[in-house]
Amino acid sequence: MELLNEIKNSQNQPPIGIFAAGLKIAKKINGLGLNVLTEILMTYDPDKFPVLNKNSASSLRYLGFSPVPEPDKKTITIEAYEKVRNYTKQIINIGDFKNHAHCDVFLSYIYWNEAKD
Repeated sequence: MELLNEIKNSQNQPPIGIFAAGLKIAKKINGLGLNVLTEILMTYDPDKFPVLNKNSASSLRYLGFSPVPEPDKKTITIEAYEKVRNYTKQIINIGDFKNHAHCDVFLSYIYWNEAKD
């Protein structure tokens, strides 16, 4: 609940500030990965937050975006997540997608049909 409360209470901050606040709490929760944090953020506001997990990272690399950080809450930086946000915003604009949720579906398709290791 602490994580959800922190995200809710950070809504007056820019997206990267909300991510930073959530990451600080997520790092304290054993077993909660970066993918879960970013799924929560995207569910809360799909216009602002992309999911970052193995599939989306692999798809972004496959599409030529670089650098794409590893989806690890221990090593991710605020700046690296902001780059991912910028990459997915480009995809949203080019693909005329509604938001990051639609972009996530597209990246999942790319992963399972093209980029899967």
